[in-house]
Amino acid sequence: MDKREEDERKRKTMLLRALNDPRPAVFYAAFKYESKTVAHQDYSFRLEDALREEPQSKRLLNAKRRWDAGEYKDDWKKNANRKADREEKKRGKRRKIEGISGETDSLTGNRGESQVDDEAFEIDFDSITRELQKEPSNEWIVGTINITKKFRQYQEEVLQKAKTDGLTWHNTYEILALSSIMVLCWPCPYQNFSNEEWREITRTNPSAADSVLPSSVSEPLQKTIRKHMTGQGSYMHPDDSALSEAVAKSFNALRDTVPPLAPSKTSEEEHCYKFLIHSHILCFLVFSRTMKIPLLNTEHKPRGCTLLLRKKDVAKVHLRGRKSINEQLSTKGGPGEAYLLTNFGEVVESFYMDLKFDGLYRSWPFLTSKLVIDQPTIPLFEYTFAHFWQLEDRVNKLAGNYKSRSNKFTPPTQMKFVRELPNSPQIKQLLN
Repeated sequence: MDKREEDERKRKTMLLRALNDPRPAVFYAAFKYESKTVAHQDYSFRLEDALREEPQSKRLLNAKRRWDAGEYKDDWKKNANRKADREEKKRGKRRKIEGISGETDSLTGNRGESQVDDEAFEIDFDSITRELQKEPSNEWIVGTINITKKFRQYQEEVLQKAKTDGLTWHNTYEILALSSIMVLCWPCPYQNFSNEEWREITRTNPSAADSVLPSSVSEPLQKTIRKHMTGQGSYMHPDDSALSEAVAKSFNALRDTVPPLAPSKTSEEEHCYKFLIHSHILCFLVFSRTMKIPLLNTEHKPRGCTLLLRKKDVAKVHLRGRKSINEQLSTKGGPGEAYLLTNFGEVVESFYMDLKFDGLYRSWPFLTSKLVIDQPTIPLFEYTFAHFWQLEDRVNKLAGNYKSRSNKFTPPTQMKFVRELPNSPQIKQLLN
């Protein structure tokens, strides 16, 4: 097997490990198989490879069980239908240009916000009331701003709103507030903080970082990008460092695969294969599932996904980060921190979550960048890769901290800060 075949095999295995639902239909569509026999054989082999690397993965084991039981026998037909949909979309675009028809279907199946069922959010008010009645054992104060007190006031207001008007997934920050999660982003999501107060609070961000690479790697990369953008078709040649080699491998693969212009909408599997697999982000999607307690919680959606799906994913990664912190404290007494990453279309955002004050899970912005999705966005590559590289370093240090701890420990004061999740069927479903 030559190097190109080996790289292709690794990409296919990594995709299965990264997908939330590693079923054949997604695999077939991502790699555009024409032969049913070849597609079935390749999926079976790559699924075995993925299981050798993650033998305890429930997702992969479930896919293997269903594959062996013949439950995926209709997936090739779905792949054929997807190909037919793509052809119909192309025909629809041609008819639109010719003035015959102005309506086409999207590959994602999204029909607009008005057609998405935004269910009412069910929640046990009594459990939240009991949590809010507890006196905090310590308070977060910055300057003259008692943040614990002001956030508690906001939580009480949201609770009353939920009782009278109800909540939906569109009320992301309200749902997180009732789960004791405070997101310290701009603009301020909480109306009882002034801009001046919020600016003073967010200046204390403990996770602030710059999205830059070392000059020894940055300078040759920038030179290569300039040559590429001026039509000289240059590849990056790495030095002896592992970082330089990783940057060169990702950039050289990406510059050969991204389209001249990105499509306005793609399916999730196409997004994952085209834009994540070469951008270093897929390493994190895989890494986030290799720990029994995930220290990095990730969600990704393609371009064209609805606002509602994005809001649900923001809530999901924050609730999972909160759960991770609680599990770290209950199993080893710490460190009580977690990282979160969301990717919606080309935008990638990461957050750092901690629990330093009673009943207050703080989510701090870490870094924001954009994926390379077509040739004009190739100059963004350095900042995107640096984002993932710095996040990888932070998560590895956090993992080392957790692994070095003993299962026998004296409960730290931080365990008193833990809060129970609100009793809600939607939250339970989201976290299972």
